[in-house]
Amino acid sequence: MYESGWGKKLTYIFAASRFGIQDITQKHSKKYDEVLTRRDQVPETWLATTIEQFNEALSPAIKAEARERFSLDKKEVTDREATEEEKVGRESGSVAWRAERDELGTMSKAQLTVKQKV
Repeated sequence: MYESGWGKKLTYIFAASRFGIQDITQKHSKKYDEVLTRRDQVPETWLATTIEQFNEALSPAIKAEARERFSLDKKEVTDREATEEEKVGRESGSVAWRAERDELGTMSKAQLTVKQKV
């Protein structure tokens, strides 16, 4: 929804739970190669090492369950296309605010003009 509908330029998406931390950006982006060009806050190797070090502090039982969950999660990387509902731009907030944030999705200039008049 954020990428397909709102037009957001993703960079980092993390999941945190009792099973540790995981970088799930690839799972949630259809344009991962493009995303990688924007990921410049820290080196990718540093990020992976830091996440791994954090997760090392977990108990052996939690680590084992986390490995299983994370490996299943990686298999879920989906090739599905965004649904029509997910392609819709942000609907909350004024049109001007959404336009300023570039979150109108695929709304045309004509649609934007009509919505601003309403």
